[in-house]
Amino acid sequence: MDHSVYPSAEMSVNHTLLDFRVTPDPSGNWMVSVSEKMGRIIEESFKIEKPEFSSPTTMLFAGQKGIQCTVQLFPDGLVTLDVVQYINNISSEQILKRSDYIDLRDKVDEALSCSKAHFIPTIHRGREILRYHDTSDGRMKEYDFDKEVFKQKSDYQDVWIAHSSRYGNMLFLDLEEMLAESDIDYTKALLGNGRESYKDKDVLILGGGDGGVLNELLKESPKFVTMIRIDDCVKAMKEYVKSGKTFDYVINDLTDIPVSVSLHHSHWDFVREILNLTLQVLKPEGKFFAQGTNGATCKKQIEQYEQQLMNLCYPVEFRREFAFVPSFEESWTFYEVWRKRT
Repeated sequence: MDHSVYPSAEMSVNHTLLDFRVTPDPSGNWMVSVSEKMGRIIEESFKIEKPEFSSPTTMLFAGQKGIQCTVQLFPDGLVTLDVVQYINNISSEQILKRSDYIDLRDKVDEALSCSKAHFIPTIHRGREILRYHDTSDGRMKEYDFDKEVFKQKSDYQDVWIAHSSRYGNMLFLDLEEMLAESDIDYTKALLGNGRESYKDKDVLILGGGDGGVLNELLKESPKFVTMIRIDDCVKAMKEYVKSGKTFDYVINDLTDIPVSVSLHHSHWDFVREILNLTLQVLKPEGKFFAQGTNGATCKKQIEQYEQQLMNLCYPVEFRREFAFVPSFEESWTFYEVWRKRT
């Protein structure tokens, strides 16, 4: 059964990738044979008479139904086939389906006696709404956005909200995912997953512009909650240090380097400065909670973050935990940090 979904009106290009692995011979003659066989298969499959361009390692075909095919051969025996179909102004029956690509893969696999033959699901390009983003470790994910809810450029960031049938409304800042309506587990993890009572406590939130942390905190009747936006947090905390103002809890929901310092500091310079200032505005028995800015699979970045924790102005202890965040489509890292008891 073909489960492919091929919406049309807003889409303009379908881009499909196929990879094959053959055994090369030292003489290099295998490339000639593979090129000839690939050419015949493409000409038969897409009713193309001959390639528009051909070299020993690359062939480019252009045919009917808005189809372009590119074949590339590599010295280690890798053969790649990219199929691009421009689908505006053609009927749905003319659009290549998943089953067509499976048939194409199998034909090439048999003709070349491949050790591996892979079909990679179609990428739909040219949509009005950008649906492709990456995870913290660089893997591609595709959202099911069906409409744009809000878009505006502020003095600091591009603010964008899109609607997903799976995750509800989802907030992006400068095209970076922030949070979706489905992501209450993110907020709960950032507040300690119920281990703390914020009743009658003085709480400082760093960032938190989506309002999720504030909304959950207010349910617990804190004494007072202060929120500082990302570009003001360093200046504000330095003023708190100077005045002696302290908090029972600091919730660090910062997601990136603020615009005002990014040209002058590295990422870790900023992280370390925020951590040191946080400890200085925290009461001796207080705690701070932070999202680690990376997914659970980013082992190197997690190690680097924890190295920063071990080299602060006060010795600290910490708890690390992971929580799956639905719209991130990965588990995220969270920290609970406190001064080491002497």
